[in-house]
Amino acid sequence: MKKIDYKEYSVGNRELLKRQKTAFLCSRKIPSSILLKTYDWVLDRRDSQKCIISGFHSPIEKEMLTYFLRGSSPVILAMARSMPKDFNDDRIKKALSSEKMLIVSPFTENITRATEDTAKIRNQFIVDISNELFVPFVNKDGLLYDFILSLLKTDFPVYTINVNENDELIKAGAIAV
Repeated sequence: MKKIDYKEYSVGNRELLKRQKTAFLCSRKIPSSILLKTYDWVLDRRDSQKCIISGFHSPIEKEMLTYFLRGSSPVILAMARSMPKDFNDDRIKKALSSEKMLIVSPFTENITRATEDTAKIRNQFIVDISNELFVPFVNKDGLLYDFILSLLKTDFPVYTINVNENDELIKAGAIAV
């Protein structure tokens, strides 16, 4: 992956890039048993001062962003498109102004829409700049599944929730929490 000029393709606290980062990725559809445990994980970390990075794109990721923004832990939002010209969300404006947030994109200004391909590039980018990954659930038919399985063939630490629905991930090498 090409080196990103973070000054050009980011807004917010660039110092967050120097911190230990936990990536958070999750499939769009998630069983309710895992959803509750994901809330617990997020609530446990939102004030831990540990930096979380995600695309915050799937419905569960978007919802978890709300909880992270209510806490004190820093957040990095990685875009699956170029940087927007402005941010209409008051929560994001507040997090940016308090230096608790960084928004970054691996894309130039000509990539104006998120697509499956840009989401794949963004997810790889997230992992490339992270120290570990927490993935509460991946749907076998979803975009993340093959990506997570390929990560499990490396020494990159991947954590998941210890439930029957994640048995295959755990057998493939994910660390159960």
